Amino acid sequence: MGDIMQLYGMDKELIEIYNLHNIESIKLWDLVQNGTGKMVVIPTLLVTYDGGKYLNIGAKDKNFRVFVQKVVEVYHNEKDNLLEDGLTDPFRLRPTINIDEKTKSILESGRLEDLEDIYSFYDNKDSYDSSLLFQIDEIKMLLPIIKYHIKSFYKFTDRVVTFDEGINGYRDNYTIGGKIDGISVNINLLFNKIDTNEYEVYVGGLNKKNIPLKIHIKFSKDAIMVDVIIPLYDVVSSHNYHITKGAPKVTHEIRKKNLPVVFEDRDLESGENEWPNITSLDYDSSLSWYKLPWNALYGVDNKITEVSETEKIVAIHNMYVDVNSDSFIRREYYAKTYIRNKTVAVDAKEMVLDEVKKVISGICLSKSNGLYVIETSFADKVQGGSGYYDDKLKNRYFYHICLSNNGLKGIRKDNLKPVSKNDNVLQASDMLNKAQMLKLVKGE
Repeated sequence: MGDIMQLYGMDKELIEIYNLHNIESIKLWDLVQNGTGKMVVIPTLLVTYDGGKYLNIGAKDKNFRVFVQKVVEVYHNEKDNLLEDGLTDPFRLRPTINIDEKTKSILESGRLEDLEDIYSFYDNKDSYDSSLLFQIDEIKMLLPIIKYHIKSFYKFTDRVVTFDEGINGYRDNYTIGGKIDGISVNINLLFNKIDTNEYEVYVGGLNKKNIPLKIHIKFSKDAIMVDVIIPLYDVVSSHNYHITKGAPKVTHEIRKKNLPVVFEDRDLESGENEWPNITSLDYDSSLSWYKLPWNALYGVDNKITEVSETEKIVAIHNMYVDVNSDSFIRREYYAKTYIRNKTVAVDAKEMVLDEVKKVISGICLSKSNGLYVIETSFADKVQGGSGYYDDKLKNRYFYHICLSNNGLKGIRKDNLKPVSKNDNVLQASDMLNKAQMLKLVKGE
């Protein structure tokens, strides 16, 4: 047997993608395959580079996402490289990139115009590979959603449920106080975080038989979806807050044994952004704002660019903001996607050109001192992040602290101080050292 170390390498195609440079031509073309009863149009990129090498990868291939983001990145770096042309190629021997107008328009549209603004605030700042906040801080920010949807479900029953303030517990198991038909009860929460944007919470103590409810919460690219489920009775109450061409809508449906019992469909009410200091904490954004029924805000800005009669670039930007007495959470999503129109005869695959997922959480460390910590995290599950995103931001956590004599209203971009490992902030317990945090924020 021995102590022989096993070394695993990348597949050959992935190595070629990461070494892509000196692009000579780019062509986006359609690979047509027979699907089940219809034709399937698959976007495929053909790139020649570095003296005649080529890569031809389609949307169904495993390395397509990495390939697209690398092509977009290298194309933007090389297409107007005046330094290369002027100094290292004075006789203009290096040809320009051969690219047709349609492919060019798609790649040119495939970058978020304000990427530098989104990222620049975090340039050259220390980051961490895991969160320094405690789990209870995260579940506190989900409580307004949980409480609202439980009460919304019970409005269609003969029970009345109310909740107290506050929460107790540790490591997945928590308790909140409440009343059922006026009788005080302890309500148990079993918390499961699936990923940055998806959660499951099992709720016990809401009925005499202690039959648990399951609450599933998911923040997607164009919707917030909340399901309240009683598996034993085969009952599901589903709320879907989704973005449309007009005002965002909420649809609510209750099904019992897969038969509809309740159905509601209405527009979300437009509203004012009451927290511009938080929505512009790391850069200035311009969104249309709507009210969510648990007093949170949903900001939306979507644009569609027509490439041809059958093709378009869809840009999605939305922001979820929920502010409580001493904490806030801001979830943000950006993406640009190339889409072929689907028809009865033709199905089509879409191509994500760029994508960003970001969550900013603010926690009060000391009310008496007005001391706050701000965590910014960037998701690891993105389909088209830039090379900078993958290298510097993906699955990373950034921290700032600040002093505010006006609560959450006083938190601003210009009074945030970055936190680094050089400040001896290495783990979650260091954040609880108020004396140390006060020294840091005061520059002592």
